[in-house]
Amino acid sequence: MPSCTRPGHPATISRAFGDYLQSIRQLSPDYSATISRPFGNYLQSIQQLFAMSENAVRETLEAVKRVVAERDMLRAKLNVASTVIEEEQRIINHQYSLLSEAHSRLSQLLFHSNPEAATPQASNHKVSSSKSDWINVTWLSVPANKALLGPTEEAFRRGARQEALNAISAILAREDLRRAERVYAKLLLSEILRSAGNLTVSLYHTDQALEIARGLDDYRLCSIVQFYRGLCFLHLNRYTDASWSFIQASHTEDYQEQVDLYRNIAEKERQAMHPTDPRRELSDIFE
Repeated sequence: MPSCTRPGHPATISRAFGDYLQSIRQLSPDYSATISRPFGNYLQSIQQLFAMSENAVRETLEAVKRVVAERDMLRAKLNVASTVIEEEQRIINHQYSLLSEAHSRLSQLLFHSNPEAATPQASNHKVSSSKSDWINVTWLSVPANKALLGPTEEAFRRGARQEALNAISAILAREDLRRAERVYAKLLLSEILRSAGNLTVSLYHTDQALEIARGLDDYRLCSIVQFYRGLCFLHLNRYTDASWSFIQASHTEDYQEQVDLYRNIAEKERQAMHPTDPRRELSDIFE
């Protein structure tokens, strides 16, 4: 329907009134002149209102079109940005994999080519795989620590967690502990706490153990700490941090199978995360 023929449109009203006025003139010319003047004013007002209304509608439509155009432009820019981010993340993942592999190979070459140089105090902590055993999957009980940690380890093996916590707390309270012994005690405490789900405090104790081990300049002992640190990160869903910790734990033959197992788990979880997940980035603590 043309706009000028819509009911209520000024042109429609004007034509209808014109027909009406023509009929009145035929009956009474004076009366028709009397009513035509006010109606003309009324009609002019209606025409002005319609013009204003149509202008407002046109302006609103133009504004909506501009908003839609801006939205489409932003959407296109976001699509481009998303593509760039995905490509950058792919490059980062590839570089990370290359760096991890290079670090792992270099560490193994260093350890196997000259164990004494790679681990200055390795003889103090060297364990015999044939006499060592794993407790609760992840804790390696070694003969060298039996005198100090044996009762705590047995309580941990039985699942007597509170007994184990009491025993290890008493050991750590001793002032005559050597620093290397304190490292192992801290790690066992961390494992007991981690098994109870107290992950934050467990990580705190591995961090303390790492600080002590670094002070001893004991490369192998630091690697052992990194294994337990990686377990904390893994259970905290910090998969990139866990993977990097396990890479740094790859210098200990007795732990190698477990290190590889948990590193693979961490890597699979990391790869499954969304490309924009901040946990895909390595934490500042490793820089």
